[in-house]
Amino acid sequence: MVKMMLRRYGTTCHICGHPGAAQADHLEPLAENPGRALDIENLRPAHGASRGGGSNPCPVCTPAAEARGYGPVYCNTVRQAMSVDRARRVIRARTGLPMPGDAGFSAASQAEGREWECGAATGPGGRARPAGCRR
Repeated sequence: MVKMMLRRYGTTCHICGHPGAAQADHLEPLAENPGRALDIENLRPAHGASRGGGSNPCPVCTPAAEARGYGPVYCNTVRQAMSVDRARRVIRARTGLPMPGDAGFSAASQAEGREWECGAATGPGGRARPAGCRR
């Protein structure tokens, strides 16, 4: 189901607006409507940690959060049952980055010109340069 959703909606996280999302987020939380668990119209791409042990932190938000003393950013995990707007406020507070809907937001511009993201082959902690970097 996740592969179908990614083919349909792409890999841009619907929460933070950055590329590389590989998990599914439920627009209408399962707690409110468990019958829509596998409804593709209720799923959107998000960065997250899967129950199977795989992880997919945001390649743009994570380095920014780590530079401020926070851990990796898993957008879907931050959101849980809160609204997307509230999750964006939490991520914005941790990273200092604008989120979709903010003045000046551009996923592409956030990946350009940041030494810790794109200027070197690796970022903090030896992380590989994010796939969204265009250098």
